[in-house]
Amino acid sequence: MKYIQSMIVLAAIVFCLGTAVSSCMDSDRKVDDVNENVKAAKEKFEENKQELTQQIEDFKLKLNNKYEYNKTELIKFKNDKKRMAEASYRARVAELEFQNERMKAKLDSAQTNAAIEWESFKKDLDHEMDDLEKSVREFEQKL
Repeated sequence: MKYIQSMIVLAAIVFCLGTAVSSCMDSDRKVDDVNENVKAAKEKFEENKQELTQQIEDFKLKLNNKYEYNKTELIKFKNDKKRMAEASYRARVAELEFQNERMKAKLDSAQTNAAIEWESFKKDLDHEMDDLEKSVREFEQKL
């Protein structure tokens, strides 16, 4: 979101500067100024792109850690032979395991092309993973 806002503001500034400069400078100077503005816009774009890429990697690492935690807890649940004999317990463990794997697959298949789509995806997946982690913890406390 920040990335797109930055690009819109940058485009508006470049347009305004271009208009103001073009009204009182000769054509060679105008071309030089436009080239400088384009170069600055490209640099800003690359900075924003790198920042977004880092945010994506940090988010994926965070959710991978949650996935691994859930996976470890589910293995502990499955190793409880006495409780695994109960159908309702087995069903709940299987359900939590399915949800955890679904979250992992969703994260792994994430495309990071558009900043707006990424923000929406990140928010949804983070919320779902938090809910799953909460469910695993609640199930563990009921034991």
